[in-house]
Amino acid sequence: MSTLGPASLPPGGHVALVGAGPGDPGLLTRRGHDLLLHADVVLYDRLVDTRLLDIPYKPACRRVYVGKELPGRASRDAQQRRINATMVREARRGKRVVRLKGGDPFIFGRGGEEAAVLAAAKIRFEVVPGVTAALGAAATTGIPFTHRGVAQEVTFATAHGAKGGTPPPWSALGKLKGTIVFYMGTYTLGLAAKKLVAAGRRASTPVAVVERATTVRQRVVTGTLATIAARAEAAAIHPPSLVIVGDAVGLRGALDWFERRPLFGRSILVTRPEEDDPGSQQLAELGAEVTRLPGLEFRPASDTKQLDRALRSLSRFDWVVFTSPRGVQYTDERVEKLGLDARAFGSARCAAIGWRTSLILGAYLKVRADLVPKDERAEGLAEALRKRGVRGKRVLLLRADEGRDVLPKLLRKAGARVSDVVAYEHAVPKPDRAVVARLAAGEFHAAQVTSGEIAATLKGWLGRRPWPERTKLVTIGPVTSAAVREIGWPVAREAKEPGKLDEATIEALEG
Repeated sequence: MSTLGPASLPPGGHVALVGAGPGDPGLLTRRGHDLLLHADVVLYDRLVDTRLLDIPYKPACRRVYVGKELPGRASRDAQQRRINATMVREARRGKRVVRLKGGDPFIFGRGGEEAAVLAAAKIRFEVVPGVTAALGAAATTGIPFTHRGVAQEVTFATAHGAKGGTPPPWSALGKLKGTIVFYMGTYTLGLAAKKLVAAGRRASTPVAVVERATTVRQRVVTGTLATIAARAEAAAIHPPSLVIVGDAVGLRGALDWFERRPLFGRSILVTRPEEDDPGSQQLAELGAEVTRLPGLEFRPASDTKQLDRALRSLSRFDWVVFTSPRGVQYTDERVEKLGLDARAFGSARCAAIGWRTSLILGAYLKVRADLVPKDERAEGLAEALRKRGVRGKRVLLLRADEGRDVLPKLLRKAGARVSDVVAYEHAVPKPDRAVVARLAAGEFHAAQVTSGEIAATLKGWLGRRPWPERTKLVTIGPVTSAAVREIGWPVAREAKEPGKLDEATIEALEG
């Protein structure tokens, strides 16, 4: 076992203004991700992708929605004052607070105002940049804002002020020859186009309006300053959206790659917990919209006596085995409450199922895994430990209350002295009714089911409604398939092995 260096994390009583990026949660920075993992309170905006709420937070972390929904400047300003007060209050209570904001905090995000409030209150804070919406849109629309011989400059502006605040400097903007990107310009698009033409831009100047940039729901409408308002209205474009003005828009036809991906526009439902899923990255990279409806959730062990005894004697074990990221997190919570740290492991070596479990092990308990088998199953870990020689060795398993008994059986068969300890418990979560309704309506092209327990949960949520014909049901293996068929649902594809569930899903969609 080896110990990681101290994490670059702030102490309590600290606020981080973190840019969540333009929509795609994969564009969150590494620093932002690390701060979220260790946050006590997360205050998030309306434009933050909800998948960022499913990362493996500390179990006690509170996630609070603070989006500005009410119309009118006065209502938004009042909500902003409440957000400011909440940040200050929680920080003074010694909490690590993350203020999670769409895009970049300091580009049309009121991040400067929030930082000024924190500075005046003498609260420690930091600002973590995010990919602003304009830069995200440039990448996923195939519109380079600067391009040799086409555009040598780019200007970011907001058209929002045209509704009563200080209006944009139309005369100056009209004289620019490069690319102009308007934030918050959907409702003033017609006015903006007229003002730019009146100030000197050609009526034939290409324009693109981009809705939900960087996401699988991205839509792009193109036209000219003379035609774009009518085209955007006909396409029913809504916020969040950006307006891109300039000759660089003409390059989109050749450079668009994002919307040409093979699964772009396909919706896939994932029902296993976030911490048990590597992010369905392959599906997302091929353009699919991945929606989560976890059929399981977790909670701390109701009785921690056995767990506490094991943690107080960690150094007596030869191997400490973690089977999931969640097991690491709940173990870390108990380690902290017991006043222990990485030194408690002594000479014990650590094994982890899966690279994500290994990463979380380092982030939380500050130890590196000595063994991470390529076969990310209980059988693979048991075989890897057997090859290391576990006969007569003391092995501590820290896992869920309803975990499969395969791992302890195989280890005991190999001669290991196994202590199988519950670190956390399974529970049935409250369903997201909106997602259940989408499933019942057949809005998903495919759905992944990874256990009989999850299948039974889905059946309970759907009630008497049948499995939707349009949605192809893909299972993780034969045991789950049998459970699904027993319910009376059809199995469209079965993964050849657990690590190939996404491949089976792609085959189902292409078949």
